[in-house]
Amino acid sequence: MTDTTMDRDLYILLIYKELKGEISEEESHTLTEWLDADPEHLEIERNIRLDWQLSGNYEPNIKLDLEEEFSFLQSRIEADEQSVPKEEAKVVGIDNKKKSGNTGKWLALAASIALFIAAGFWVFNNSMPKENWEYMATAENETKSVVLPDGTEVILNENSRLDYPDKFLGDSRQIELKGEAFFDVVRNVSQPFKIISPTMETTVLGTSFNLEDYPEKDEALLSVFTGKVKFGRKENPEGALILEEGENAFFVKSKDELFKMGKSHINANAWYTQVLTFKNRPLPEVIDDLAHHFDVTIGLHESLVNCRFNSVYKNPDLERILVNLSSIYKAEWKKTNEGRYTIGEGSCN
Repeated sequence: MTDTTMDRDLYILLIYKELKGEISEEESHTLTEWLDADPEHLEIERNIRLDWQLSGNYEPNIKLDLEEEFSFLQSRIEADEQSVPKEEAKVVGIDNKKKSGNTGKWLALAASIALFIAAGFWVFNNSMPKENWEYMATAENETKSVVLPDGTEVILNENSRLDYPDKFLGDSRQIELKGEAFFDVVRNVSQPFKIISPTMETTVLGTSFNLEDYPEKDEALLSVFTGKVKFGRKENPEGALILEEGENAFFVKSKDELFKMGKSHINANAWYTQVLTFKNRPLPEVIDDLAHHFDVTIGLHESLVNCRFNSVYKNPDLERILVNLSSIYKAEWKKTNEGRYTIGEGSCN
């Protein structure tokens, strides 16, 4: 399908819906296909996101109904096309000189609506510097690493995306993350490192930590390995938590709850180290780590909830670990469905 001005304006509307967290699953899929179709589309999205950030996620007092605007535009275009004589309609989209004047009018209207909504959602200021942004994305079962312009190292987990400028300007080093990544941030007190993810804003000076914030998941998770990190909601920065080495924080999106866990989440970065370590850990916590690492559900019989476990697994395989657990605790495990396992009754002795 030709990428006309009208088409592009409709996709711009979807970008703003995504920025506001109001995009549907179907619309998100449509937008992703358009972004992947042409590098120019990705550049449009990057520029819109950058201006959105620079304007402080500006939202005017005038509230626009994107669904209504979108539907109105489509219905008027369709109605106009139906009014074009059949012989003339045959050449619409092939010979621009033979398009009806009304169709051109609605193309102009599409652009006007997009500009009006853009003006309402973000402040466009030509005096603001526009850095060239790059991005790195991963598919399922794929990880990638990159060194940012300041020397910060980032390892990106599967199904994730990292957007970053080719140089850091201003008083902060700001990037965007969708998904999960491990960061080893170069310390710079005069230029804090800031990560904008779908629901959270994370700020550090120099530290190493793991951040997980997938748009489709209900939890955002931060695990700090060294240094100190500020972690809070994008919409409520005053309620941010300060975490230090060995601390974790969870944000439950459905409940709007942010809380700290003051113990090391040693396996938070196991997705890239490929090492699972359990040091005298309660068995329910072991099961939680396994379920998270392998993205499965594991049921544990109540007779085993007070058991503890010690072991280290390199290049771990879930079913081999379940065989090991079953042998130790004299219990049987089974796969009940795809992605679902249970460990039956057993004994800690």
